[in-house]
Amino acid sequence: MRCAFPSAAASHARLRRRAACVYRRDTMAKQTTRTSYECSACGHREPKWLGRCPSCGEWNALRESAAPAEGGRAANTGKFSVPLSAVDPAEGARTGSGMAEVDRVLGGGIMKGASVLIGGEPGIGKSTLLLQI
Repeated sequence: MRCAFPSAAASHARLRRRAACVYRRDTMAKQTTRTSYECSACGHREPKWLGRCPSCGEWNALRESAAPAEGGRAANTGKFSVPLSAVDPAEGARTGSGMAEVDRVLGGGIMKGASVLIGGEPGIGKSTLLLQI
């Protein structure tokens, strides 16, 4: 669609460019301090507040603290790769659902802390299946 007043359209475009330039300059000038939440019981860090620590399960233990400086690179968390033979199988223990076929599809049962997405066409029986587990 063309503007009936070409000079008004050009003036509007100039204002938009100037506003974008001012916005970029202002946002680059501001240094935001990042905060994180650290569990007072186990030291686990989360980027947002949670009512319960996902690591130790303690309620209302997350306290606001300054996030560690990253320096533009990913922080070294001390985690590294390990050979598969060094992984303890009991760490990933699965809980049986009570239905052999569901356990088979899930690789032996439901793993603690995992989410399972049940999907399908409407009316196929997703809710009925989950009520039986």
